[in-house]
Amino acid sequence: MKFPFVRPVSGPNRPIVPFSFADLPRVTLLGLVDSGSLGVRLDAQFAEPLGVDLSQLEQHSFSAGGQHYVERLANVPLRIGTRGYSWDAEVSFVHGWGHSFQLLGFRGFFDQFVVQVDARKEQVLLRPHRTT
Repeated sequence: MKFPFVRPVSGPNRPIVPFSFADLPRVTLLGLVDSGSLGVRLDAQFAEPLGVDLSQLEQHSFSAGGQHYVERLANVPLRIGTRGYSWDAEVSFVHGWGHSFQLLGFRGFFDQFVVQVDARKEQVLLRPHRTT
């Protein structure tokens, strides 16, 4: 799958790919392909439409970009591409995220795909790992 870079609300074009929830395919999000993120991080506002009760989940703290955040982890089926490749990912629902994009990091994204970021061509190439 090939995706062109996207310009976020501010700043230069970035390796951002569209994805959705397998259970809510009409809701399309933009995810920054971020090798510096340990996992998939989404704004907490998406938990309720997915039926995830964050109040029942243990909270954790982390810092990113000089900001302090609170997150709660849950398993959510994600989907990417026109052919609808789906997988289950442990997702961090982050309170107060406030960015125009979500983060697609190591656990839950990079472990599902061979990821190639071509900065010169401004494109992201994804190939799902084959399951055995």
